[in-house]
Amino acid sequence: MEALKAQLEHLSIEHDLIDITAEFQSLAKEMKPESVIKAPSFDLFEGTHSLEIDNLKLDSSLLQLTQAEQDFDCNVSHGSSDEQKVEFVTVIVDRICRSIVQWLNEFQTLPTTLLSCRYVEHMMHQYTQDPCGDLSTCRLETGDLLFDQVLASCVVGACYFVKFVQTLFRAGVVFEEEDLNCNTMGLDMLSNVTIEIVMSHLDLSQQLLKKSYPENDQLLLLVELLTHLVELDNYLPSNEASSFGSPNLEPVHRLIGCAERAKFFEMHSPEVCEGVFSTGIQKRLSNQFPPREIVKPMGNEYDGFIEMGKDLLLVLSVEQATTITEISQFSRFFNRTKQRNVIARAFFPLYLMRDDQTVLGQYTFNDFSFLHLKEFSLCSTSLSTALEQEPGDSALRHKFEDFLQEISSVLFEWYQTTAQNRCRYRQGYNRQLLLWDSLQAQIETFELELEGQTIKDALDEDNTLMPMTTWVFYMKLRAMSDFVLMGFELDVYRPWEFFSMFWYGYYLNQHLENNLARVSKSLVAKIASIMSLNKKLKKSKAGEKKDKVREIYRSKMAEEMPFLTKTREFVAYSTLDCQITKTLSLVGACQFSILKSCGLIDNQNPASTAFSSSEWVHKLRFKTFSSIGVPELPTYAMFQQSLQDFVVTEPMFGIKLSQCIDFTLEELEKAKSSLRKIMDDIKIKEDDAAATRLVRSESLEYYKSRYRSAEALTINARTLKTKLADTATADLVKRYTVEVSRPHGGCPYFPVLILKGIVSH
Repeated sequence: MEALKAQLEHLSIEHDLIDITAEFQSLAKEMKPESVIKAPSFDLFEGTHSLEIDNLKLDSSLLQLTQAEQDFDCNVSHGSSDEQKVEFVTVIVDRICRSIVQWLNEFQTLPTTLLSCRYVEHMMHQYTQDPCGDLSTCRLETGDLLFDQVLASCVVGACYFVKFVQTLFRAGVVFEEEDLNCNTMGLDMLSNVTIEIVMSHLDLSQQLLKKSYPENDQLLLLVELLTHLVELDNYLPSNEASSFGSPNLEPVHRLIGCAERAKFFEMHSPEVCEGVFSTGIQKRLSNQFPPREIVKPMGNEYDGFIEMGKDLLLVLSVEQATTITEISQFSRFFNRTKQRNVIARAFFPLYLMRDDQTVLGQYTFNDFSFLHLKEFSLCSTSLSTALEQEPGDSALRHKFEDFLQEISSVLFEWYQTTAQNRCRYRQGYNRQLLLWDSLQAQIETFELELEGQTIKDALDEDNTLMPMTTWVFYMKLRAMSDFVLMGFELDVYRPWEFFSMFWYGYYLNQHLENNLARVSKSLVAKIASIMSLNKKLKKSKAGEKKDKVREIYRSKMAEEMPFLTKTREFVAYSTLDCQITKTLSLVGACQFSILKSCGLIDNQNPASTAFSSSEWVHKLRFKTFSSIGVPELPTYAMFQQSLQDFVVTEPMFGIKLSQCIDFTLEELEKAKSSLRKIMDDIKIKEDDAAATRLVRSESLEYYKSRYRSAEALTINARTLKTKLADTATADLVKRYTVEVSRPHGGCPYFPVLILKGIVSH
């Protein structure tokens, strides 16, 4: 830079235009080809986030503040009488509480909600400059306790809750910008302050209000609400209060109760607190984002606290699970039909799989993984027997423990995925598929080696169970099926792709059904084997041999039979669940082929050009599965041939078409019958086969949505039968177009292709 300045000093500025060509070329010769002209302190990565100055839409320094916003003083009490002061503070605290919900539930930012409050900005700016843990530097100095104690404690409580949310976000379960914006404008949100300090300030405020302002129910209620919000921090597994025994749910119930009462108070006029909520913080502090208007409350904000509290209670109820299958089913359903509150979603994986390397403080990660295997396919197998008989330092045990660690890491991913937003949910499965596939390949090799040592469980003359591989394959197929079906929910696929995706979903669930059949066959054989001991016992003569058989029988009945019985029931439920998905996928493929037969839809990309083709797009769509070893991805030609096998052709086109529609109606009736069976089991039995005791209403809603989809597909099949009967294909193309319909309350995984009449002009 000094050399450049010296060169510039030699330039003549006597005329309006100066020829700097020679100087420019001279300086350019000294530069290296790869160098970029920039100040040494400028980071090019920051340049990707840079905003244009002097642009009203991008430059927050150009924000115009009202006179009231400019003149507002946080260290002056507002209101000429006690009544006016109480009203003023009540309005501020009410708006602070509403701002928290708007930030959490409406994808808003902190600067446009909570941080837009001048009191919040003022006190957090004080704390950021001098972060004392006792809050001695973070206060209001109006000389009025209503402001200096009550309002100040409410600001501290709200900001401590933001700190709690930041703690959840640092775990990386939910995502910045996607789920919540935690931009604090460079302010320190009480990082060194303990919950005890905050609670003591809020308790003092409650005492003051009860003593000096006993008639102001609303303000006291809001202080109580913020107190219970702060108490949510105690549920973090890292805190000692949550490390022992069942969680105390009273604070969450009280939070819900406070919100229920608070929503009946009318909102005050914003004129009461004119100048308090301002865009000024975006103008004054470090702001890397374009200016945005303050979000104004709509009046229903307290419903957000109620929803958050109920979702948190649901998450905390996972503590009551008595089996690993219940935990797995809880994770599958709690966030399935409805996206839960962002706090509950962020909290769930942290509460379940903790920093102390335990699950719910009850199981080590390896024990947790082992019980997944035991409650599905490992119980009473040759491998489980060998593990019990082997010493702790044996090679078999070491190898098995290594695989349990591998399983734990993939399971951790799976459980985290179940708590994510709808888009990330599918992306999480995408990331897991290769992990499951790699794990299956490694474990299969291990179990084949064990079979060479006669550690195996025969299903028949040609097949063995391989319990670990069977479970991993089950988990992988479920993840693959969910990944495919969630694409329909997210509207990823175009209508011309529906056949391929539905058919592939059918293909995956056929493999899953076969895998479950293997497990079921094994379970039936194991149960029969144990029961045969009883018959053997009755036939045996008294003596040492009979006593030994009796001991084995009692041991197996006490230790293995409960697992085997529950697993058999769960596998039977899982088989029904799989068959329902398989049938609905098949019906989706059939309805596409019916419309294809009539020339109303095609499986070729209408946008194909010389630079793209339907085959290339197809391969790109299925790229995720191209690296999966088992089940093998069918070729593009196989997909095309499958469609041709489905398509109705001459001769007797009308009869074949009618038979095809009748087939779909029969399949849908089977699916609805299976759905009714599952729902009845969940509703009637306390200890249902589906292991959904903790998520009964959520799982019922899931299966009800599938039933509604089956009904919608049934109605559509009958409509197609009526509209397509005895009508020439050429006439159909002129009269109808195909549209995608998503039935209200139906399962988003199964959209319906309906005929829409073309309006003639």
